[in-house]
Amino acid sequence: MVIINQTTTKTNFSKIITIFMTSIFPFLFGITMGQSTCVFLKQKYPQFLLYNVPDEPRRASNLSICQSNTPTCCTSQMEEEFSLLTETEFNQNVKSQIRLIHQFFSYSATNFKNHFKEGFNNSMAALRKIFRRTYGQFYVQNKQIFNKFVNDSLLVFEQGNGCFIEALQQLFKRIFLTEFSLLNPLRSIDKEKQQILNCILSLFPILRPFGSGPEAISQLTGRAFRIWSSTIIALEQISQNLQVLEKNFSTPKSCLPQLIQIRHCGICTGGDPSFRPCAGLCQKVYHECINELLVLDGQWRILIDVLIEISSYLHVHNPYLVFRPLPAQISDAIMYYQERGEIISNQIIFRCYGENFEKLALREKRENEETDREKERERKENNFDYCNYSDFNSFDKRRTKKLDYINFKTFNLKARRTKIAVEQFKDRLLNIRGMWHSFPRLICREGGIQAKPGEKCWNGENFYFEDVQSKIRENATINGNNNATKTMLQIQKTVEYLVRQNEELFLLEAIRQRNVENNEKNSEDEKVINYWDEETNWDVERLEGSKVKRNRAATTRIYQINILLFSIFVIIIINFVL
Repeated sequence: MVIINQTTTKTNFSKIITIFMTSIFPFLFGITMGQSTCVFLKQKYPQFLLYNVPDEPRRASNLSICQSNTPTCCTSQMEEEFSLLTETEFNQNVKSQIRLIHQFFSYSATNFKNHFKEGFNNSMAALRKIFRRTYGQFYVQNKQIFNKFVNDSLLVFEQGNGCFIEALQQLFKRIFLTEFSLLNPLRSIDKEKQQILNCILSLFPILRPFGSGPEAISQLTGRAFRIWSSTIIALEQISQNLQVLEKNFSTPKSCLPQLIQIRHCGICTGGDPSFRPCAGLCQKVYHECINELLVLDGQWRILIDVLIEISSYLHVHNPYLVFRPLPAQISDAIMYYQERGEIISNQIIFRCYGENFEKLALREKRENEETDREKERERKENNFDYCNYSDFNSFDKRRTKKLDYINFKTFNLKARRTKIAVEQFKDRLLNIRGMWHSFPRLICREGGIQAKPGEKCWNGENFYFEDVQSKIRENATINGNNNATKTMLQIQKTVEYLVRQNEELFLLEAIRQRNVENNEKNSEDEKVINYWDEETNWDVERLEGSKVKRNRAATTRIYQINILLFSIFVIIIINFVL
């Protein structure tokens, strides 16, 4: 019975050993078995025509990059194929990252341009609606004045080399001439009478027929035009520069051996065909290979900082908010002119038409009579009985009110979309500020080139389960082309353009920042201190930097004197009574 049990035990133990060795054997000798044939190379690289691949691994002495002391399936022909594949792969990886940034700036420029134009066009549509309702046929007959203003303004915005204030001044000058012609129909202003036309226009800055309206409009609206126009032009320039950099980028020839070693040589030493380099090795080699792009980093950070600063001004100068009061501002300026139209017309006629004061006085009396008749006519029209049309009027008012509510709701929605677009733009700028130094990490990790944490990886000489020190020789310098330097100079010009176009804003921001620092410094001295100093017997208060001191001893002395006088008064009264 014991012998049978021993035999059964030995049989079970043999089965366990057999199963264990069968399970572990492939892992212990997988490398040797994996390299028993070279068929896997054709499966790994089907795009290559590998004619000279041996059937079995053998020693190769003619390898210049993927050298190995053990039998290998790699050949010199494969190294040439690896070189072409690596160069193409590296170019695609780097160019794809540059293309993403180029597309971001291009999309931002187009998006901002659409938001700005839509906000401005909505304001001009509201102007046409208001002026058609307010001025009626007079606006319809002279609407080309405002159409030209819209075209000139958009041209200034597109080109970026003009000034919105000039377009606004031309608008008010045309309105100035038109209003004078309407108020003085007998005083024709023809192009043939160039002398009179020049005389009238020369009086425009002196008479100030629209008051401070043009200045108020140009101060905010002109600033919005300048900020948005310069920003969009700068974004387009950056996009074009990055596009040129992407097109002209090429892999440095001195960097190819290192790239081949980390990407393909691992398979020559008996590695898994799906091997990947260690994270540290991948990022180190890629950092050396894009060394020529790192020259952009300093100027790039300055550019991003300037754009981040400007994005805050884009947020403040939301086109839907800035241009919304524009129709009312222009209408108020025209009404200001009409209120002073008689005085302005007299001065123009006196200076440009050469009439004396007597004729002007008669003209003034006649025009006053005509004005009175016009007012009487309007009064009669306003007092007309419209009771029979009350239903129609109430319906029209309800319809107008509903449309105004819908337009206001749509306006707020579009303004909010612009705000969100600017915020997303600013967040993206913060992410790409250090993009050039982050290129190796982006390509290796995000591109899936490097091995994942805990995964067996290739360090240039062998395979490890952790990121160990690389065995690849470093290049002291990698000579690249001059494309990155040219791009850096173009970026520098873009920064100078942005600062020059928005110099006023940056100056105001510097002043504001200095005031904030001064206020913070003064706030430490402006703290309210209220304490009792027993040695000097003073109650000291300091508020807003000034010290107010009051003598507590004197206050106590006055109190004691009052008590003494009251006591003497009481004693005298008592003696008098007794």
